[in-house]
Amino acid sequence: AIEYGNDCVSLPLYVAAATAKGGNFRTTALQWLGKGNIKERVNAKCERVGNMGLLLLAALNKEYDMVPFLLLNGADVNITYSDGLSVLASICNDWRDLSTTKTLLSWGAEIFAEGRRVSSQEMKHPVDNAALANLILSELGGRRCKIVSAPNTRDDLVGKMCVV
Repeated sequence: AIEYGNDCVSLPLYVAAATAKGGNFRTTALQWLGKGNIKERVNAKCERVGNMGLLLLAALNKEYDMVPFLLLNGADVNITYSDGLSVLASICNDWRDLSTTKTLLSWGAEIFAEGRRVSSQEMKHPVDNAALANLILSELGGRRCKIVSAPNTRDDLVGKMCVV
């Protein structure tokens, strides 16, 4: 997890407010990111909206292309907001679409509640969707893994990444 100090960049309210009806969050967020060093801004949080960050706002607003873009630019996959919930915990009951959840899992996302990691034993009924629950509760489900050994005929796979 990334540590946030006093030098953390704040996300302006106008960027977070662009998630409201009729706003264009993607354009607004990308323009704001482009005004400075993306690596410094990608984990910015907006204090006025519960310390929500760009990754959570993109996930909640189903900006499917923005989530991997933010992760590729250094977004903390387990960033939490003021309630202590991680992005994965915040969206895991969205049964309509699993693509963002799968993307987050492939980047190593975990469920955080009240600021601490929730173990699989503590999750009695984490989600309503059975397929999603199985994916989250499985040890490697949806996670990126590095291939360390392959059959003699497939040495080209060693060192590559795959999603389980």
